[in-house]
Amino acid sequence: MKIFEQAQGVLLLAILFLLPWQTHLLVGVEPFLGAEGDAGLLRVYAVEGLVWLAFVLHPFVRVAERARLPVFLGWVVVLTLLVSTGFSSSILLGFTTWLHIASAFLLFVLLVSETVPVRRAALVFVLGLVIPGVLGVFQAIMGSSPGASWLGLPARDAALAGEAVIESFSLRWLRAAGAFPHPNIFGGYLAVALFACGFVFWQAKRFRVALGAIGLLLFVTLLLTYSRSAWLALVLSAAILCWILFTHHRSALRRVIPFGLAALLVIFFTVSIFSQPFATRFDPTARLEGRSLEERVGGLADWRSIMNQDPARWWRGVGLGHYPLTLTQIDPTRPLYALAPVHNTYLLILAELGVPIALLLLLWIASMDRLNYAALPRIPAAVALAMGNVLLVVGFFDHYLWSSWSGLVLSAFVMAMTVRLSCHSELSSEGTQ
Repeated sequence: MKIFEQAQGVLLLAILFLLPWQTHLLVGVEPFLGAEGDAGLLRVYAVEGLVWLAFVLHPFVRVAERARLPVFLGWVVVLTLLVSTGFSSSILLGFTTWLHIASAFLLFVLLVSETVPVRRAALVFVLGLVIPGVLGVFQAIMGSSPGASWLGLPARDAALAGEAVIESFSLRWLRAAGAFPHPNIFGGYLAVALFACGFVFWQAKRFRVALGAIGLLLFVTLLLTYSRSAWLALVLSAAILCWILFTHHRSALRRVIPFGLAALLVIFFTVSIFSQPFATRFDPTARLEGRSLEERVGGLADWRSIMNQDPARWWRGVGLGHYPLTLTQIDPTRPLYALAPVHNTYLLILAELGVPIALLLLLWIASMDRLNYAALPRIPAAVALAMGNVLLVVGFFDHYLWSSWSGLVLSAFVMAMTVRLSCHSELSSEGTQ
């Protein structure tokens, strides 16, 4: 059994390193949505298969006593969602969506276990974003990047319609997306990774220069994603972390100040070089920026229409993954490529699950927050709080934390880090008390 546990640990580290890559198998097309838009394509990702393999290798993982309640409630949520797929109008769509959620939860269980030290898990997560980070900077500078289908990496070009770009007059700047489907998803990963990198740097006794260089790369890449939600999440989360350090760990705060000054210098030089796209990003009169705001306002109106069309949806929801399908019922003339969910994770969850299951999900999250708040103001718990705040803020402005595989596993990673960094036994074993 020991060899299976060791193999599971190695595979788990490989999974964390490969999270950014979108290699997948197309398993079907939702008949009512078709293949014209992305919403109708049903995929299974290669990393999902690795997660299931790692779990099967050693399913009886060791979990700290304080972490057993979150794991138990997580199983209740996942099994409840599985039952709910049986009542979906499209069982195939519901089950495929559930499979992504179940795979992300299994990753959460594996990370919560003591198979891999928490510092090593955080480090590998950060290292996994280095190559996508370099690719993202290349995309932003060159305005294009080659594709690699076996990596799930599409070719990108700022001149092509449908690309995530910043547009001003006749100029188009490609937003850094790295290996991810969209720059906003990449921005969320980078914001979380910066706190993970800071935690590893704080504990490291060697390779601090290399870690600092990696943090610098990730920060520059985050700026070049032009993701306003990720920027806001990083700033607010960093402010909360600095406040905790100021009130309880003054010596640690003094070590953070040089990084804050370095970040300001990086912002100054990056904004100076890319001044026009940065200025356009905050100009609501620009064509694409105005369209982005209209889509978000229109998405809220669509959400109200969906919930008011049938009052029973407040209790049973429209079904896992069924939000785009429900949009076609409200407006049958809507193009299939325009079936984006509402840009708010919390409203999307409420619409798909209904109030009872959404409250059950909230109870599960609360069980982890309870551990975190009990461990504050310890520095590892404060870092976990900052990571969680990144997701909290992003959730108000985007839907990918629930609607995409990349968002689900990012949430799983952050929740697992919250549990691991908040458990007293974990803190003691890592020498951080």
